[in-house]
Amino acid sequence: MKKVEFKGLDQSYYTETLENGLQVYVIPYENKNQYHVSLVTKFGSDDTSFIPEGEKEMTTVPNGIAHFLEHKMFETEKGEDPFTFFSKTGCDSNAYTSYTQTAYILSGTESFETNLDYLLTYVNSPYFTDENVEKEKGIIAEEIKMYDDDPERALMEKMRQATYQVDPYRISIGGRVEDIERITKEDLYKTYNTFYTPSNMALFVTGSMNPETVIEVCKKNKALMHRKKTKPITRKKVEEPKEVTQKYQKEEANINNAKFAYTIKTPLPKEKDKFIYSASIGLCLDSLFGASSMFREEVRNEKLATGFTYYRDLTDDYLCICFLGESDHPDEFIKKVVDTFQKKEFTESDVNRIRKVWLSGEVMRMDSPRVVLRDMQDDWIEYDRVMPERCDTLRSISYEDARTNFENLSLEETATVILVPKK
Repeated sequence: MKKVEFKGLDQSYYTETLENGLQVYVIPYENKNQYHVSLVTKFGSDDTSFIPEGEKEMTTVPNGIAHFLEHKMFETEKGEDPFTFFSKTGCDSNAYTSYTQTAYILSGTESFETNLDYLLTYVNSPYFTDENVEKEKGIIAEEIKMYDDDPERALMEKMRQATYQVDPYRISIGGRVEDIERITKEDLYKTYNTFYTPSNMALFVTGSMNPETVIEVCKKNKALMHRKKTKPITRKKVEEPKEVTQKYQKEEANINNAKFAYTIKTPLPKEKDKFIYSASIGLCLDSLFGASSMFREEVRNEKLATGFTYYRDLTDDYLCICFLGESDHPDEFIKKVVDTFQKKEFTESDVNRIRKVWLSGEVMRMDSPRVVLRDMQDDWIEYDRVMPERCDTLRSISYEDARTNFENLSLEETATVILVPKK
């Protein structure tokens, strides 16, 4: 295995790519008894149009199929429930689906090799029948209906639909009930055989184990090693227009306090490194809107919001800056956000201070194996690489470059969604 140092941090990881294409990353911690494992595929709810493995023509599967497939992976041919298997050794197991990935995770203190072997086996042994697919539809339909009653999720979904016109990101991860009803056993096998291939997956492990032990378990696992290396997957390229779908909407909902979402949709410069560009914008955002910003102090004093947060969303073509919160005066809050963007009142010392906060956060995260694993996994998904040089890269972003990137943001296309209590 190749040893790689996290630059500027007292930690390293080991990596090896198996013959079938599975990328393995092991972050050893001598003083941590608990291990964390994540087996992840680059397959999320965005991936509905693609050329299936072994075929030549583009196909489209129903929305929500990635989440549906995640559920079905916990049903084995022998009838043994993976959750029951893992619980026998006190191991926590779970899975989740996002827009860009599906991950199967473990956490425990005992029987590491046994549990890792079982994880590799069941994720590489799909078992779908017409009967168990139909049974799952009712379960997931109820889950979707439950989410529909959640005002926070409703706000997020309306915001995505107001921001994106054709990008699959506008559709909820679980899809709609009518989408789920169209999923067949054949759809599941087609997506599984295309996206759940070792060449499209990675294994991340942290704990006190020997890195070579992880590789040994992988190479002895018959279900994994019988899988062959495959060609890169061809996904349909979506041409998302620069315009938002709807500039402004206000609706009544079963809530006690008004909630708002405000999104700026700006093109992603193709010539710039995605991580560096996003980080440079983030440094400026935290200077203007962060915990110690004048903006936040004024919002408190003027009682414009009882609470708010903001984040950056990256797609292939756009950077979206999203503000979410509760406020009795949402329009006034959003106007203040717009004014703050236009004034751009931050200095080099502000950016350098935020950079130091970020760098200290990188150091602190190294003491949490679970967080380090998740960060590496997300980098692998978002930027197609893990980034041991993250700290050096953050240090290399100049104030001048960060400010230039921020000043060149297009602020023309915005979407506002406000939910107010029913009268």
